[in-house]
Amino acid sequence: MLKSEKTHRAGTVLLWIGIILAIVTLAAGFVHCTKYAWMPFELIFEMPFEILLEYVLIGAGLTLIFLGIAWICYGVASHQAKRETDIMYGEDDYCFEEEDTCEVDVAPATPKKKPSDTVKEWKDKVVAVAKDEKVQKVGKIVLPAVAACIVTAAVAAAAQSGQKAKRRREFYRWLG
Repeated sequence: MLKSEKTHRAGTVLLWIGIILAIVTLAAGFVHCTKYAWMPFELIFEMPFEILLEYVLIGAGLTLIFLGIAWICYGVASHQAKRETDIMYGEDDYCFEEEDTCEVDVAPATPKKKPSDTVKEWKDKVVAVAKDEKVQKVGKIVLPAVAACIVTAAVAAAAQSGQKAKRRREFYRWLG
């Protein structure tokens, strides 16, 4: 997934949070402004909380913050998308001058490789690297060191689980 897609998705999430906050803020503002005038007389009941003006202003501020951050995310995503397309297609392909003076180098199309060809190439590269003398010398040092680290980690994990089991048994004995 491209960075611009991730940033655009984050902007969308923040935009929806801002829209939900805006709806809740408008509802709270409506209740604050009308107090109980909007309720019919038979439904009037005491609200367990009072909606103060500060709550409405805090909600409006949070709404503006989330919408502003979403707007910034959309701008950043647009900038990243432009940069990614420049990287993907190469900056030399674009020419903003007159069409007559634009010289674009067009590379001949290369035939697509089959997956089996790429697997064979990778196998050949791995075999070539494995036969190299320097790699074999480094392998003689690195492989035992890695094995020793793995064994040490396994022994430490076993010892730690043994200590936990011992503490658990002592705790259950203490409980009775």
